[in-house]
Amino acid sequence: MSTPSDTPVPEAMSEAMSEAMSEAMSELFRVLGHRVRVQVLYALGEGPASVRELQAQTHVDGSRLSQQLAVLRRAGLISARRRGRSIDYALSTPEVIGLVQAARWVVNRRAVGQERLLAQLQTERAS
Repeated sequence: MSTPSDTPVPEAMSEAMSEAMSEAMSELFRVLGHRVRVQVLYALGEGPASVRELQAQTHVDGSRLSQQLAVLRRAGLISARRRGRSIDYALSTPEVIGLVQAARWVVNRRAVGQERLLAQLQTERAS
């Protein structure tokens, strides 16, 4: 798995972020702030999938899943393509899975730090 430092930065981080950019990024993070949507993006990181396949992977009922797919489509994070009677969903761009991977990396790092702190506290308590 790549780390965020492996990802090229599109613009210099030392420049001030515009209000419009920070607003757009805030909206993106809001969209990413739902468990089912994150699960869907993670599943689609493996490749396109139908609603039935996504239901099997996320364990979410059809109507709830459809609502979340609509949010992801409106945000431009996924695309849909009709295949016969079903619709296949896919990530709109490969960089989307990078967002999910970066978040997973951050969560894992935080968990390791919390485990270390807990171990230290338990050692101190035992002394």
